[in-house]
Amino acid sequence: MKRILSLFTVLLLFVGCQEKQSDKQKMDALKQLESGAYDIEYIDDKDVTPKKINLIAMLEEMQLVGNIVCNKYTTSFKLEDDFGIFVKPAGVTQAACEDQDLEREYLERLAKVRFYAYDGEQLILKDENKKELMRGKKN
Repeated sequence: MKRILSLFTVLLLFVGCQEKQSDKQKMDALKQLESGAYDIEYIDDKDVTPKKINLIAMLEEMQLVGNIVCNKYTTSFKLEDDFGIFVKPAGVTQAACEDQDLEREYLERLAKVRFYAYDGEQLILKDENKKELMRGKKN
């Protein structure tokens, strides 16, 4: 009986330490990402700088908002371990404009984001295979 109790105690300690490590990893990842506005410069390898697409990260609210060509969008996200991020589908205004294909492309890429990297200036959003989907510069 004492062996079972000892084994159970060790198992609980191990699981507790794993959860705390996971929370620490999330906080470390969050500290590297900064709240603020980012001008999206590239979608895939395509330069979209002249199109004025932006993303505003609001970390306390866990939301992303911004402008895509002539519409506004908002979505929420959750951080996962190891710089993982899950972005929920965005709500978008419905103004008609010339570049609706670019808007659709941006929203499709945003929905596929699963990882990010941030170096203090550039935010890089990546898919589940860690392939770059888009890149933006903090303004």
